[in-house]
Amino acid sequence: MPKLIFFGCGRRTATGPAGLFPGCAPPFSGTLSPKRRERCAPHHAEPRSSSAGGGPCAGLCATDAEFGGVQNAAALIADTESGEVRAYVASQDYFDDAHLGKIDGIRMRRSTGSTLKPFLYALAMDQGLIVQESLLLDIPTSYAGYAPYNADHSFSGLVRADTALIRSLNVPTVQLLYELGVENFFQFLQKAGLAGIKGSAQDHGLSLVLGSASASLWELACLYRGLGNYGQFGGLTVLAEQPQTQNRLLSAGSSFLVLETLKEVARPKADYHWQEYQSAAPVCLENGGDQLRRL
Repeated sequence: MPKLIFFGCGRRTATGPAGLFPGCAPPFSGTLSPKRRERCAPHHAEPRSSSAGGGPCAGLCATDAEFGGVQNAAALIADTESGEVRAYVASQDYFDDAHLGKIDGIRMRRSTGSTLKPFLYALAMDQGLIVQESLLLDIPTSYAGYAPYNADHSFSGLVRADTALIRSLNVPTVQLLYELGVENFFQFLQKAGLAGIKGSAQDHGLSLVLGSASASLWELACLYRGLGNYGQFGGLTVLAEQPQTQNRLLSAGSSFLVLETLKEVARPKADYHWQEYQSAAPVCLENGGDQLRRL
């Protein structure tokens, strides 16, 4: 089981106003009533940042050239087993009005991109549609006028199901959703933690798995916590000793196989040769399309 789940998106952390919740960023403390702030475990608080050093996300936004002009960031870290939030970084600088620092990037909704693909593959395994070695078609295909294509605009012919997930190929993934049924996948997402998804299954159609839906970092962390718990889905908590309920929505077997597959996703840039280091630790990755997300 992965110990921690980490989600980040392109969005210096500061001390909250006096009397709010010491050591915690204003967006986070603003979501809690005074009584609940007292119950918040110390490690749930976002650490104070010095005025000179910036916050946890400051380094992510330091070099415009390296990060494509990203001026703000948000990050959420949660314990997979307990669901306890370990770090809540809503923006890179709460007082940076020029880059919308007061907006809570963890609660804001954005396109899901490719982050829902692992759950589709796990559901397809549970339904008996595929195994890891199944061959899927990666060829030009049209569904009543809807013609998905891969990010690099190329096609690979026959590909294994696990390879299609590792490479985040759109065409075979849409084929899989077509066979599983959009309504079935939509209902799963609602039960698994994407409660704020807008519209109906018909509104999204086959593009549901490619980013037509929106989600917050909080919701995505809930989803991936369920995958990390081998199919047992539940919420996150920032409060100490808050009871959690969990529902089994995926089998332990399909969850394990998808997690093993995600370990093979290539890490970017300097981390590309991570397996060659003795200290390398297993990490599951889903690239979310253009944006890398670490699980």
